[in-house]
Amino acid sequence: FTDGSCREVDLAPYLRGPIFEPIKSDPALFSSMQVEEGTIAWPNGADIDPDVLYSSGRLRPHVQ
Repeated sequence: FTDGSCREVDLAPYLRGPIFEPIKSDPALFSSMQVEEGTIAWPNGADIDPDVLYSSGRLRPHVQ
């Protein structure tokens, strides 16, 4: 995150709705996520609000 923290987030509660169905059912598509404009996003246009990720994440040591 922009504050330098590293957080572990369970994405399962956020992968709901038609845009996320292909992501849930296709491990290759799930793995294709990238960081775009400060959040995680997938090639099909799905993304998750970075504030949601930050607030729901569990702080963990920074991984290099």
